[in-house]
Amino acid sequence: MNLTGMDELKVGDRVLVITGGSPYGITFREVSHVTPKQFVTKINDYETRFRKSDGTRLGSGGSWYYRDFAYPCNPENIAEYEQIQEDQRLKARARDLLGSILVAVKKLREEDLEKMEQIAAILEIEEEE
Repeated sequence: MNLTGMDELKVGDRVLVITGGSPYGITFREVSHVTPKQFVTKINDYETRFRKSDGTRLGSGGSWYYRDFAYPCNPENIAEYEQIQEDQRLKARARDLLGSILVAVKKLREEDLEKMEQIAAILEIEEEE
């Protein structure tokens, strides 16, 4: 991702923060304070400092994979990461639904199976042999 524009950050600008090197641990944060070499974001009362030079969070230890990074927001990366967040939300919802279905399957009775076959017929789902 491009770090162009980090030197021009000002209070009120939005930055994209990727937590732990994962594209799924993303948040959009507002810049609350700017110094010549750093900028600060604030969520509730928790402040986080980032370097302007490379976007890394100060105090992010360990390997590069586990560090937090901030990037200036632009319409392209906002749209891209909002889509990733939406995809992850839908996958989590589907996973929860499948978990509920698996619990229900353990309690199936013959009449439940008949209802499922009727639904499958409506949806034109063929039985595997």
